[in-house]
Amino acid sequence: MDYKKGILFGLLFWVLVFFEVSVLIFGLGLSGVAYWIIHCILLTAIVWLIAKYYFQKVKKYKHIDGLYLGLVMIGTAIILDLVITVPLFVNDYSVFFTMDVIAGLTWTVLVCWAYAYLNA
Repeated sequence: MDYKKGILFGLLFWVLVFFEVSVLIFGLGLSGVAYWIIHCILLTAIVWLIAKYYFQKVKKYKHIDGLYLGLVMIGTAIILDLVITVPLFVNDYSVFFTMDVIAGLTWTVLVCWAYAYLNA
């Protein structure tokens, strides 16, 4: 796995999810169950497309590479959230470590792994 490329894709993931969440919450005013359903669908699509683009030029890979990509992506996203998102927009680090955030990060890793597993 190319970790530099993985970090760049993690940055892309963070930007796309930040934009997606901003549009859903502030642009469309969604909350509750409607927000979570649409967010989960869009999160799955974003992660699947990022994994597809990442593995597009990789000649040979194994399903474990999808797990590594997912972990690098969420590691990058966590660092960016802790450095940028929480201090500038949330101001409370306890909000960041809730079960819904952890579930989304776990789902991201699983979708990356699933893409690699199904396409390796």
